[in-house]
Amino acid sequence: VITNVGNHYIPHVGLFQCPDDDLYFAMWSLQAPSGRVAASLVMEGETVKYGPLTTEVPDSPSGTASMSSVLKCSIGRYVWLKAESWPDSDACNSVQAVYSSFTMFKLPVGDDEDVSVALTVELSQNTTLSGDIAFDSVLFDEGDNYDSSSGEFTCREDGIYVFVFGGHIASSSSYYDIYRN
Repeated sequence: VITNVGNHYIPHVGLFQCPDDDLYFAMWSLQAPSGRVAASLVMEGETVKYGPLTTEVPDSPSGTASMSSVLKCSIGRYVWLKAESWPDSDACNSVQAVYSSFTMFKLPVGDDEDVSVALTVELSQNTTLSGDIAFDSVLFDEGDNYDSSSGEFTCREDGIYVFVFGGHIASSSSYYDIYRN
């Protein structure tokens, strides 16, 4: 454990206990040998975010996969990460600890306790992308700032915003940018 401010993470069982009723940001990264592993963010036994993370990398003994999510958590509730192998793989049994991580923290809220901005979106199906990306599946949009038809996020308040993007790039010539007007 590198950082555990407030001691809300219980390392010997892998649980994070939410200290307040609020919005939280969770991000995780797993490195495993070639194969496939599925990861779920779980709160009190219910899956909050699930993702099959493909770690197959051609000509590589291992691969890394990452995901993130925003969630509402009530005081005292437990959140944890659960990894499972796909039926045809035992990759989960050998997740490489030194390159795997789990981060969770409470999102800061402005002076007005009722004003918050947080977003988690994803694509509902695999697709070949070119040009602007409009994530069509809105999992969480506190503040109603995202337009799923255009892919635009509108900053309705002055402040510092953090944007996290994760995706599988199938070509070495692919790249992604975040634009600001």
